[in-house]
Amino acid sequence: MDVTRKYNAIELLAFQRLAVDHWPEIDFTNGSVELIVPQPILARENNSIIGGLSYIHYPHPARSGVVLWINAVLVTAPYRNRGLGSRLVTFAMNEQGIGTELFVYTTIPSLYLKLGWLPVSNDGENHTLTFIQKNIQNNSVN
Repeated sequence: MDVTRKYNAIELLAFQRLAVDHWPEIDFTNGSVELIVPQPILARENNSIIGGLSYIHYPHPARSGVVLWINAVLVTAPYRNRGLGSRLVTFAMNEQGIGTELFVYTTIPSLYLKLGWLPVSNDGENHTLTFIQKNIQNNSVN
């Protein structure tokens, strides 16, 4: 399995199709690949996209301003429960600059808590968590 930001437009569209099939309400680009900022992180095996992670800019949960949120972590069914979701999130964490906040709104807080994320709030089923890069980490996944 390869977790990377190095992929072509066809692989990016394959991830978008997987995500929209899973979450029809997601609109990554309004029809334009160029609008995705920052680029998603994709997972592939044998030249097939098997998952990925994408971002969205969204308001900070406690103060004014817009921050980066993970808006989708997707692993296709045959590859679940193998640590791929954790690898995708860890890749995203390792890319953050010192002091940069990254947020997620999720029904699966355990995935993030085990990776050192901190709870911000919850409204029952959904949890908001944050990760703040405090020191330089070696990005061992490319």
